[in-house]
Amino acid sequence: MYHAAEGAPWSYLKWQETTGVGYGLFPGEDDQLPQNWTRQTAEDIRSYFKMYKEKRKEADRVAFSSSRASHIPGLQFWRTWVRQLWKEKGMQSRITSVLSEENLHPIVLMRHSTDQKWPQGAMYAVQAADAVGLELFGEDAMDGLGHVHANIKPSVTAIIQRTWNNLNTQYKRSVSRIGDLEEKAIVAFEGMLTFPVFDNRLGIDDFQTSTRISSLKQSSNMSFKGSAVGRTFRKPCKSPKTKKKLNKWKMSSRYF
Repeated sequence: MYHAAEGAPWSYLKWQETTGVGYGLFPGEDDQLPQNWTRQTAEDIRSYFKMYKEKRKEADRVAFSSSRASHIPGLQFWRTWVRQLWKEKGMQSRITSVLSEENLHPIVLMRHSTDQKWPQGAMYAVQAADAVGLELFGEDAMDGLGHVHANIKPSVTAIIQRTWNNLNTQYKRSVSRIGDLEEKAIVAFEGMLTFPVFDNRLGIDDFQTSTRISSLKQSSNMSFKGSAVGRTFRKPCKSPKTKKKLNKWKMSSRYF
């Protein structure tokens, strides 16, 4: 974006107000540099930008900017600095809010789709570009018709696509957690208990454990299922005497 529109978005007033970078990335005076930058930092990043611009193909530019090479001046500092700024200013939350307002949030789209699958972001990122561009960069980024300037639109859609991918990752994690929580809730609701792992062949302590379980089976009329590893009973304990025995057993039994 920086090369596409003469220093964008750092030349846009709203972006300057959001980031606190009020004089662009490479001002003439040291006291106008972005926070925590030195003159050498600025020169290293300028060198990195120049090397990036020299890449003619977009694929080469993407590979270059994604490189982990430590010999490229300014690259690692720039990457870390931008990520911190993005997080501190809540950029992803702002983009997500715009997607929701425009009815383009992937969760909303998925719920209203016929196959209930996660939607591909490329098409919807283009649709959201104008609204997101206005939210992040203000009127300086817009043309007379209210559209993002054509020369920065690819960068804006790339930013939206990144947020889309992050939302997908969060969604997958949430689904996984919900499955675990649902299973635990069902177990808790049914009153199931799983005894610790033991094996009668290991020694006298384990034989005593087995004897305790046999005694509990007789007194509580419970049906134990499974092998000697992870024995489980499925009837809730109703007898106070049996509950007391169970608690005593759990406190004294050996866990493996």
